[in-house]
Amino acid sequence: MGRLMRIKASIFPWVSAIFLLYPIGAAVYIATQTPARPPMIVGYGFANLGYLLVGAGIFKGTFKIFGLKKRGYVLVAGAIAFLIGTFLSNIDA
Repeated sequence: MGRLMRIKASIFPWVSAIFLLYPIGAAVYIATQTPARPPMIVGYGFANLGYLLVGAGIFKGTFKIFGLKKRGYVLVAGAIAFLIGTFLSNIDA
């Protein structure tokens, strides 16, 4: 009991959480500023999440808020999110 346990300040992935505001903000913007339907709004959010994940995969290699700690996983998740977003955005087209 002589040593005190310290809580690491880096347990919660704050950087990933803050950058996650980008696709959320994009979806909120498209929902409030355009007459878009729900699939388009969700698709736009997913497409922007895909951009974010690909960028994170290229520059950092991790996106810890989703538990992605390897570059390949981040890039694959980004590609999947982008494809889902593209599909959802074009349902009404």
